[in-house]
Amino acid sequence: MKKSMCLLLVVVLLTAVSGLAVAENVTLTLMYQNSGQETGENWMDDTIAMFQELHPEIQFELMNSTWGDQYLTQITTLMATGRTPDVFATWTSGRMAPFVEANRMADLRPFLENDPEFYSFLQEGPLASTTFGDGIYAIPHNLNSELIYYNKQVFDDLGLDVPETWDDFLHMIKVTKENGIIPIALGNAEIWTGTIIYMMLAERVMGLEAIEETMNGDRLWTDEGFIKTGELLQDLMAMGAFEANVNGISPDEARGKFMSGKAALWINGSWEIGVLNHQMGGENYGIFTMPEYPGGRGSADHQIVFADQAYAIGANCPHKEAAWEFIRFMFSPERQEALVRSQTIPATKVEVDPSTADPRQVEALNLMAGASGTMFPWDIPLGAFLGTEINKSVQLLYMGESPQRVMEQFQQTVNDAL
Repeated sequence: MKKSMCLLLVVVLLTAVSGLAVAENVTLTLMYQNSGQETGENWMDDTIAMFQELHPEIQFELMNSTWGDQYLTQITTLMATGRTPDVFATWTSGRMAPFVEANRMADLRPFLENDPEFYSFLQEGPLASTTFGDGIYAIPHNLNSELIYYNKQVFDDLGLDVPETWDDFLHMIKVTKENGIIPIALGNAEIWTGTIIYMMLAERVMGLEAIEETMNGDRLWTDEGFIKTGELLQDLMAMGAFEANVNGISPDEARGKFMSGKAALWINGSWEIGVLNHQMGGENYGIFTMPEYPGGRGSADHQIVFADQAYAIGANCPHKEAAWEFIRFMFSPERQEALVRSQTIPATKVEVDPSTADPRQVEALNLMAGASGTMFPWDIPLGAFLGTEINKSVQLLYMGESPQRVMEQFQQTVNDAL
C-alpha cells in the first residue's frame, strides 16, 4: 500500500512531463536486459507502471528475459531479420553501427530538436556514441566503468592492504592463494568477462595511445604489447590467480564466491554495485583500479569508462510518437533521480548528491571523474562480430594457447572482415 501511494504521488508530480494524447489504444513492444539478479530496486517496473498511470491507452509487450551475450545474440538476430522491437535497449558505438547502417533504428534528432529543454538534459559525450552522421539513434541510459572489487573481510583477515603497486598486486595473489582463498574470482563462461582483466593489463603495458591506434587500424593486433599482455595474463594463471576451469564458471557463480569470502577479488562492471549492495552489503567490499606495470606505458589513472546501454525506437515502429513519449518519460529528471537511487550511474545531467548517494556509487563516480584517460571495452567499438571474436581469442589464452598464435589468428580474422 505504501509503495502504491508513493507511485501515485510521483505520477501526479510527473504529469507535467508528459503531454502526449494518444487517441487510440496502442501496444508497444519493449525489449531490455534483465539479469534476474535481485537488487532491491525495480526501476523499470516502476517506470512502466507510472507511465501507464498517465497513459492507460498505451500497453507494453515485454521482451526482458535475457542478459549479456544472450541479449546481444537475441537483439542482433531480430535486427538481421527486420523484426525490430518498438522500443529497445542497445549498446552504443560499433555495436550499434550495423543496426543504423541497416536502417533498423529511427533517427531521434527531430524529436530532440523539437524539445530543446530535454535535449540539453543529455550529456554530449555519451550522446556522441549514439550519433552517426547527422542522426542520433538512441538515448544513452547509463555510464559504466570496469572495476576491481575486493572483499574487505578477506583483506582484513589476511592483513592485506589495497594494492598500489604491481608488487603489491602479486603479493596479494600469493598470500590469498597460500591461505586457500581464490585470488581473483572469474566466470568466463560468458566470454566478455575474461577480457576485462586482459584489457586492463594491456593498457598498463601499452598505454591508451597504442590501443587507440589499433582500434583505428593503424597498429596490428600482433603488436608485441598484445603478446606481452597475453604472457602476463598466463603468468598470473601460473601463480594460481584464477581457478583452473574459469571458462566453465558462470559470472553468477564467480560473484557468489566473491561475496561469500571464497575469493578475494572480483573483476566486473560498475553495474554490479546494486547487486553487491543488496546481496553483500556495500560496507563489505571496496573498489580499486589495476596498478601500473613496471616499465609499461599505461597509468593507474586510465580507466575503462563508457556509455553502456541506450534506448532506441525501431525504424518500423508504427507508433513512434507514443514510443518517444515513453523514452521521454524514462529520461525525465524524476525518473533519472530514481535511477541514481537504484545504484545506476545515469548518462544524463541529473545531479547526484554525494551526501545521499550510495558510497560505492560515489567511489565509482570519483574514479571515472578522476581518470586522466579512458577507453571503451573493446568489444563495443569493434562491433558485434569482431567484438565476439576478440573475446573468444582471449578465452583461448585461459586455455593455455600461445599468445603469439592467438593474436595472429585474430589479426587474420580482422583482415578477412575488412
